[in-house]
Amino acid sequence: MSKRAASTIERHVEELVRASEANVQPDAEATKWASGVEQRIHANLVKWGLVEPGRLRHTG
Repeated sequence: MSKRAASTIERHVEELVRASEANVQPDAEATKWASGVEQRIHANLVKWGLVEPGRLRHTG
């Protein structure tokens, strides 16, 4: 994984955590990102309580 890709993931996950802790909706960019990640990453986001199950947009 490139440093740029890791930085992008970090930024979006931090936004999801911030929103979860504040009990508010995450910004639109993080929401869009989370709905388009690979299933493995999405499963972890669900496990951590950062996104709702079934909010995965299938691409490809």
